[in-house]
Amino acid sequence: RALVEKETGREITDEGLRDAIRLMNRERAAKKRIMDLNKQVPAPLPGTTLLEILFKVGFLADKEKGIALMNEVADMLEDGGTGESKSRRKRILLTGVPVGLGSDKVVKIVEQSGADIVAFENCSGYKQAFSVDEDAEPMEALASQYLSTPCSVMSPNDGRFDLLNEMMDGFSVDGVI
Repeated sequence: RALVEKETGREITDEGLRDAIRLMNRERAAKKRIMDLNKQVPAPLPGTTLLEILFKVGFLADKEKGIALMNEVADMLEDGGTGESKSRRKRILLTGVPVGLGSDKVVKIVEQSGADIVAFENCSGYKQAFSVDEDAEPMEALASQYLSTPCSVMSPNDGRFDLLNEMMDGFSVDGVI
């Protein structure tokens, strides 16, 4: 905290951190809500569209606007699934390192090959959906959350396999890439 305060010339207060944690938790909840839409069968959002939404919202300086946009999309699509597959397309979960616009070649290849990427288990996807404890001491809460993130490059990391299993079931996937 002292280093960041020194480098930026701004005081970092517990209340300021709590406000930021609450805002970012709302953004994480909106991201999770929009990603969870693809638990519907068939998935209402192609992987390329979901990736585009998540990627572009990440660049909005106005977090409230991003939250509102994601919730607006979720409101429109929330009841779009049928619960029964009307599609013969396979449902794929993409795992590993983050994917963004410009590095989305695998997503496009999978979709052009006749399958749907329904979920992203990576740092640009579902791992962004975990909230920070708003009631704990802010610095401890942030450290705890980020150190427990089920990251693909942190090993050993049993939490990653737990999350993968949970997502494979929750998103009714046929395969994992």
